[in-house]
Amino acid sequence: MATFHSIKELTRALAAGDGLLNDMFRKRKTVALKYDEALEALGGDERRLKHLIEYGVIVRTDDALELEDVYQRFFEEVLAVNEDINVASVQTYISKLELGIDSYLMAENAARKSKLVREIRHTLKSI
Repeated sequence: MATFHSIKELTRALAAGDGLLNDMFRKRKTVALKYDEALEALGGDERRLKHLIEYGVIVRTDDALELEDVYQRFFEEVLAVNEDINVASVQTYISKLELGIDSYLMAENAARKSKLVREIRHTLKSI
């Protein structure tokens, strides 16, 4: 994985992908973006998307894209995003995890299992 060598280089990369990063951050607790959706958010510029993936700003798992945890935590800290945790949201996450795990255990197709693992991992990150 490539690394940024200066703040200027980092901010330039973030600015080039600002629309996509904004969408990904806004949806971080609910869904992972598909590669094609991300490409569309960048106006079809695949070079910019590959650059963000190569430098570890975005993590690609098969066809799903998510913000790297370090960047997500950074954005949450800087933006002072405080989320209220209540019993209903915890119960929703637990139910979602139970369903994902049960589905994984019953899945016979390797591709389906891979997709379910991504969903379970995303739910755990959200928690």
